[in-house]
Amino acid sequence: MNQRLRNVLLFFAMFLIPFALWATDRQAGTWKMNMEKSKFASDMPAPKGETVVIEEQEGGLKVVSNGLNSEGKPTHFEYSVKYDGKEYPLTGTPAVDAIAITKIDASTIETIRKKNGAVVTTNTTVISKDGKTRTNTFHGKNAARERRTWIVIFDRQ
Repeated sequence: MNQRLRNVLLFFAMFLIPFALWATDRQAGTWKMNMEKSKFASDMPAPKGETVVIEEQEGGLKVVSNGLNSEGKPTHFEYSVKYDGKEYPLTGTPAVDAIAITKIDASTIETIRKKNGAVVTTNTTVISKDGKTRTNTFHGKNAARERRTWIVIFDRQ
């Protein structure tokens, strides 16, 4: 191999490959709910599980969630959203019809979920430093309009 080609390959290996890895959205991946670590509000029936597949797309994310509710019935929702704070449609659940996401930093996003224009929940999602845990802290209200908070932990698969 000639010296010039070797230098070009070395350049790619040293600079472009690490940059491409760094540029990957930390939210992206397959995440499985950790039931033992998650803490649901006392007046809230806990689901039996959930797996979320998040794909990076230009300026945002595509999210597909499949799980089992507290009665063991299948649940599903999905959406594609940009990190611009604007509302995008969410399909698959009667409780929410729109979602808006803002990126705070490389590991943190804030999400607002709405139904007919009214905020249903707000949550902060943080990816751990090692990239293995996704922590969602939700804030919402129960049927009596009392504030409640719950935390859902997901492990990277």
